[in-house]
Amino acid sequence: MQTKFLTALRTLLFFAATLPAVYAQNSDEEAIRKLISNETEMWLDRNAEAWAASFVHEPYLTWTVTNGGDPGDVVTMRGWEALKGFMMNWFEGETAEFAKEMRKSKMTNDHWNIQIRGNVAFVAFEQRVENDEKKTKVSSTETRVCEKRDGAWKIAMQTTLADFKDATPPIRTNY
Repeated sequence: MQTKFLTALRTLLFFAATLPAVYAQNSDEEAIRKLISNETEMWLDRNAEAWAASFVHEPYLTWTVTNGGDPGDVVTMRGWEALKGFMMNWFEGETAEFAKEMRKSKMTNDHWNIQIRGNVAFVAFEQRVENDEKKTKVSSTETRVCEKRDGAWKIAMQTTLADFKDATPPIRTNY
């Protein structure tokens, strides 16, 4: 009887000891999802200052997206200064109509894979954008590498790869 009691007590103590780590992991995962959601929202709102707060402002930042234009159209920025310059042109340019059209779309993020190792996190998810009005849809595979700095998660690397083949209407016809 005493052996069963000790086994139960050890099990209880084990779970009690691991609970803070599980809670911290879930809290960080929630913060990372919110960071990614906010970055997208600020981009769509063309709020440059709030959008910029989502990223590390370092030379090692890397940002790569396929933009859904011509086949093989990929934009890569290396370093915060390059990305900032590129995006400030976007925020200040003739992009209001594009942002307005994107706002009419339904965006969903699914199939999350968040792996946290200390102050660094690898994040992968699928993003779907659908616009019933225009009968369009496109999925993209999204990855982020995030860093925790002063208690807040920031994006250090972003890759957005659109699924050209299965887009409606097809974005690319030849493979």
